Amino acid sequence: MICFAETQPGQFSVTFPEKDASAATRDSGSIVLENAVVKIKQRAHYYVYSQVPFRLISPDPASNLTQFLYRIRSGEEDVLLQNSVLPCQVVEESSLQSFAGGLFLLEKGEALSLRVSDPEAVDKTREFQFGVQRI
Repeated sequence: MICFAETQPGQFSVTFPEKDASAATRDSGSIVLENAVVKIKQRAHYYVYSQVPFRLISPDPASNLTQFLYRIRSGEEDVLLQNSVLPCQVVEESSLQSFAGGLFLLEKGEALSLRVSDPEAVDKTREFQFGVQRI
């Protein structure tokens, strides 16, 4: 089961029990899942991907449902990936999928954190994916 913790106004980090983590985050020692972040143990290129299901009950065209992938290094954070789904794309109760993925050169000691803009809108009954693969 995934859980959320507010990291800054309007953004909530995604946390999940280690036993539920994607097999892709259990790489052969080059990455490790620790305290809701994926820590990089070896400098390499990594393919990072996520799929976040959002559930809409009443579309609000003024708000986007967004997922963010942050890189954390030396205490600083920067957005590597961001993807939004727009509530105006649906007219009734619906489930929307937000997909994001990219290839990055990550350094030893860096970490990755997945966050969402609205944890209440995440559809916990549908499949949620977050994976990191060393290339």
